[in-house]
Amino acid sequence: MKLINKINAAIITASLMMIIYSCKKDLTVAPTPDVLTLLQNKNWKISAIKISPAYFGISDVFNGLYFDCEKDDIYKFQDNGVFVLDDGPLQCDTIYAQQMNGVWNYNSTTKNLHFELAAEGILDDIVI
Repeated sequence: MKLINKINAAIITASLMMIIYSCKKDLTVAPTPDVLTLLQNKNWKISAIKISPAYFGISDVFNGLYFDCEKDDIYKFQDNGVFVLDDGPLQCDTIYAQQMNGVWNYNSTTKNLHFELAAEGILDDIVI
Protein backbone atom coordinates (compact mmCIF):
# COMPACT_ATOMS: atom_id res chain seq x y z
CA MET A 1 0.00 0.00 0.00
CA LYS A 2 2.85 2.36 0.80
CA LEU A 3 4.34 1.69 -2.63
CA ILE A 4 1.04 2.53 -4.37
CA ASN A 5 0.77 5.78 -2.37
CA LYS A 6 4.32 6.74 -3.35
CA ILE A 7 3.63 5.96 -7.01
CA ASN A 8 0.38 7.97 -6.92
CA ALA A 9 2.16 10.88 -5.22
CA ALA A 10 4.91 10.78 -7.87
CA ILE A 11 2.35 10.71 -10.70
CA ILE A 12 0.41 13.61 -9.19
CA THR A 13 3.62 15.60 -8.61
CA ALA A 14 4.82 14.96 -12.17
CA SER A 15 1.41 15.92 -13.57
CA LEU A 16 1.36 19.16 -11.57
CA MET A 17 4.90 20.00 -12.67
CA MET A 18 3.97 19.47 -16.34
CA ILE A 19 0.90 21.69 -15.95
CA ILE A 20 2.85 24.44 -14.18
CA TYR A 21 5.74 24.47 -16.65
CA SER A 22 3.55 24.17 -19.72
CA CYS A 23 1.61 27.29 -18.62
CA LYS A 24 4.72 29.30 -17.84
CA LYS A 25 4.87 32.54 -19.78
CA ASP A 26 7.74 33.24 -22.13
CA LEU A 27 10.14 35.43 -20.19
CA THR A 28 12.17 36.43 -23.23
CA VAL A 29 12.72 40.18 -23.16
CA ALA A 30 12.55 41.99 -26.46
CA PRO A 31 15.83 43.71 -27.27
CA THR A 32 15.90 47.44 -26.66
CA PRO A 33 16.44 49.38 -29.88
CA ASP A 34 19.73 51.21 -30.01
CA VAL A 35 19.99 54.99 -30.07
CA LEU A 36 20.41 55.17 -33.84
CA THR A 37 17.23 53.16 -34.46
CA LEU A 38 15.28 55.42 -32.12
CA LEU A 39 16.78 58.61 -33.54
CA GLN A 40 16.72 58.09 -37.29
CA ASN A 41 13.96 59.01 -39.73
CA LYS A 42 11.64 60.58 -37.17
CA ASN A 43 10.58 64.15 -36.56
CA TRP A 44 11.97 65.61 -33.33
CA LYS A 45 11.17 68.85 -31.51
CA ILE A 46 13.08 70.30 -28.60
CA SER A 47 10.82 70.62 -25.57
CA ALA A 48 13.29 71.63 -22.86
CA ILE A 49 16.84 72.86 -22.41
CA LYS A 50 17.95 73.37 -18.83
CA ILE A 51 21.39 74.30 -17.57
CA SER A 52 23.06 74.45 -14.20
CA PRO A 53 24.49 76.76 -13.05
CA ALA A 54 22.13 79.35 -14.48
CA TYR A 55 23.25 81.67 -17.26
CA PHE A 56 22.60 85.27 -16.18
CA GLY A 57 19.89 83.96 -13.87
CA ILE A 58 18.29 81.74 -16.53
CA SER A 59 18.36 77.97 -16.06
CA ASP A 60 15.41 77.18 -18.36
CA VAL A 61 17.11 78.14 -21.62
CA PHE A 62 14.30 76.88 -23.86
CA ASN A 63 11.59 79.06 -22.33
CA GLY A 64 13.93 81.86 -21.28
CA LEU A 65 15.97 82.46 -24.43
CA TYR A 66 14.22 80.75 -27.37
CA PHE A 67 11.72 82.66 -29.48
CA ASP A 68 8.36 80.99 -30.28
CA CYS A 69 9.47 80.69 -33.91
CA GLU A 70 12.43 78.55 -32.74
CA LYS A 71 10.39 76.36 -30.38
CA ASP A 72 8.39 74.81 -33.24
CA ASP A 73 11.44 73.78 -35.32
CA ILE A 74 11.54 70.14 -36.44
CA TYR A 75 14.78 68.16 -36.43
CA LYS A 76 15.21 65.05 -38.57
CA PHE A 77 18.24 62.76 -38.56
CA GLN A 78 18.16 60.66 -41.71
CA ASP A 79 19.89 57.27 -41.85
CA ASN A 80 22.26 58.48 -44.58
CA GLY A 81 23.88 61.07 -42.27
CA VAL A 82 21.85 63.99 -43.58
CA PHE A 83 20.39 66.34 -40.99
CA VAL A 84 17.25 68.32 -41.91
CA LEU A 85 16.09 71.34 -39.93
CA ASP A 86 12.53 72.40 -40.77
CA ASP A 87 11.66 75.91 -39.59
CA GLY A 88 8.18 74.78 -38.52
CA PRO A 89 4.95 76.75 -38.96
CA LEU A 90 6.36 79.94 -37.36
CA GLN A 91 9.34 81.14 -39.37
CA CYS A 92 11.68 83.56 -37.62
CA ASP A 93 12.93 85.07 -40.85
CA THR A 94 11.48 84.34 -44.27
CA ILE A 95 14.79 85.05 -46.03
CA TYR A 96 15.85 81.54 -45.02
CA ALA A 97 14.49 78.41 -46.67
CA GLN A 98 11.78 76.46 -44.85
CA GLN A 99 14.16 73.49 -44.68
CA MET A 100 17.93 73.47 -44.39
CA ASN A 101 20.18 70.44 -44.73
CA GLY A 102 23.35 69.57 -42.91
CA VAL A 103 25.17 66.55 -41.58
CA TRP A 104 25.03 64.63 -38.32
CA ASN A 105 26.77 61.76 -36.55
CA TYR A 106 26.52 59.90 -33.27
CA ASN A 107 29.43 58.62 -31.21
CA SER A 108 28.19 55.63 -29.19
CA THR A 109 31.26 55.68 -26.92
CA THR A 110 30.85 59.29 -25.76
CA LYS A 111 27.06 59.30 -26.42
CA ASN A 112 27.54 62.56 -28.28
CA LEU A 113 25.15 63.61 -31.03
CA HIS A 114 26.74 66.18 -33.35
CA PHE A 115 24.78 67.99 -36.05
CA GLU A 116 25.56 71.01 -38.11
CA LEU A 117 24.23 73.28 -40.80
CA ALA A 118 27.62 74.34 -42.13
CA ALA A 119 26.26 76.99 -44.52
CA GLU A 120 24.55 78.74 -41.61
CA GLY A 121 27.38 78.18 -39.13
CA ILE A 122 25.04 76.32 -36.76
CA LEU A 123 26.80 73.58 -34.81
CA ASP A 124 25.27 71.60 -31.96
CA ASP A 125 26.51 68.81 -29.75
CA ILE A 126 24.14 66.97 -27.45
CA VAL A 127 24.95 64.17 -25.03
CA ILE A 128 22.23 61.52 -25.15
